[in-house]
Amino acid sequence: TLAEWAWSWQHGGFVKIGRKGHVVLLSPPDLDDAVSESISLLGSQLCSQGFSVSVDQWCRKDQCTMGPLPWLYSQLQKLDSMGGRVLLVLTQKALEKTEEWTVLNNDGEGRDQRQMKSPYSDLFMASLFIIQAHKKLGRAAERFVLVKIDSHQTQSHSSDRRLPELLQGLPLFLLPSQSQSLTTELTV
Repeated sequence: TLAEWAWSWQHGGFVKIGRKGHVVLLSPPDLDDAVSESISLLGSQLCSQGFSVSVDQWCRKDQCTMGPLPWLYSQLQKLDSMGGRVLLVLTQKALEKTEEWTVLNNDGEGRDQRQMKSPYSDLFMASLFIIQAHKKLGRAAERFVLVKIDSHQTQSHSSDRRLPELLQGLPLFLLPSQSQSLTTELTV
């Protein structure tokens, strides 16, 4: 309402009237054409529903200029000012990379440090660092949402592998079947 907006303006902030938050859509490390198309479609659908959307695939030039971690932090700053969430798209390879990352980052006890050249060279890996930092603060579920795109294979929830520890506790949505629930989650 106008009264809420005026009150928030007087107290140094603004109530967002009629606007949905910012959504950052992050691709898995093993992006194939079907997943890429699904991510672009999801980004377009969220835009048409009134969200401000940054899809990592659409922002490659900025990522190359800034680097993956600074680009991701700039997106998180938008989330701080506009509200919103980061959607991390999961595939089987993404889950495997998360497990590898966890092993390599647990007290430096990784067996083969050569498997990943630099954790900052890849936006997906950079997002894992940020998820870890937010988990330590108890705020990861407020900022991050996991999305599995159900492409041609039909997986039942019972056959899904358990999520890596780093990702446990984050909201998980299977698309397209839970698209409406995801939209509801993003507007909360």
